[in-house]
Amino acid sequence: MHTMQRYKYFWTAVAIALIVCWCPHQGRAAFEPITAEELKYSGPFELTGSIMEIDLAENMLVVAEYRIYVVDLLIGDEHLLTVLSDDAGEAIAFESFDQGQTVLVRGLQLPDGRVIAELIQAAGEQVR
Repeated sequence: MHTMQRYKYFWTAVAIALIVCWCPHQGRAAFEPITAEELKYSGPFELTGSIMEIDLAENMLVVAEYRIYVVDLLIGDEHLLTVLSDDAGEAIAFESFDQGQTVLVRGLQLPDGRVIAELIQAAGEQVR
């Protein structure tokens, strides 16, 4: 095989890998789609607790043993968007949260127990 052909195959593979990694996709394979019916029967949720686990790949925190999902979804006419903020109310990135950090979570609890966060705000305390 010519050297040029090897480079062509190599760069083709690199391009495919980049496309797969950078294309938008749902953050969590096990995260079932939310239906308008589920939203209809969801209830308000509020909790202050420490972060037990952070899963950046699935856009999920575990707070007081609840799985809290960070979302930006459009379901019917409803736009669900999680606002992330520090203790002063300033916007922050999801990656800014730390395990053991105390947070306030407000959102919706779906009938199956999943919690869709509307707000996750750092409370300024750290639990070790």
